Amino acid sequence: MAIKSKISKAVSSQIGPLQGKLRSTVQKKVLELLKEFANGCPNVERMKQILKIKDNLLKIINSFQKRVDAIKPIVSKLQPVVTVAKVALEVIKKIPVPTAIIPPQTGGLGVPMSVLNTYSNTITTLTTTIDVVEGDIKAVNSIISSITTPLSTLRDRLQAIDIKIAECSQNSGNSKEIVKAAQPPENTGFEGTSSEDFNYKEYTLDIVEDPHSSRIAPRRYAIARNKRGVVVLQGPSSFSSSVQVLLDEIKFQIDNQLV
Repeated sequence: MAIKSKISKAVSSQIGPLQGKLRSTVQKKVLELLKEFANGCPNVERMKQILKIKDNLLKIINSFQKRVDAIKPIVSKLQPVVTVAKVALEVIKKIPVPTAIIPPQTGGLGVPMSVLNTYSNTITTLTTTIDVVEGDIKAVNSIISSITTPLSTLRDRLQAIDIKIAECSQNSGNSKEIVKAAQPPENTGFEGTSSEDFNYKEYTLDIVEDPHSSRIAPRRYAIARNKRGVVVLQGPSSFSSSVQVLLDEIKFQIDNQLV
């Protein structure tokens, strides 16, 4: 049980407190920002500030997600241990060891007690190892699952702010100024972004404009293409997110939906 205790507690101690603080902070801020749209659209300067706050919150969520993703390899490293231990256990169980010691004086084969003890201890050790490691795998997977859904919910709530800003931009006489703040030149294309950021695992990434969005306040999203050039995944449509944020979003979806 010591192994299980160390692994699960280590993972929980690194992620648990941060998750709780992140959720409470983001939820509180999102509600505060949404209230500003309750009686109409904020002025242009305030919407620019809200844009920055919204994107910064999304970056914080993505940064936390990367910490969670770093834990996932633990499971892949533990699984081979279980497989090897199970194979070894089956092999040892099939070894024909007498269940009783027959004294040599009677013509039987004498089996030293130390051999039987070693045989028994080995089976016990392997069985315990399997139980402990399988428990670790289950615990780590449970922690990851318990975090993934809340993070997706936080992203959805930030999308609500994004939608509000886009709607205000369409109805504002200063729409161009708002769009420029939301999508500055360096964030509307590949400028300033490393080409390596557009290649992730086995996929090629791209940023495209949402054809269903308003021309006055266009929204964009990232897509992932496989080796044949087929689009296999689309990220969330956003009005204000930078290219890097959009790329981080599609990478998050690849890690959690494509295998």
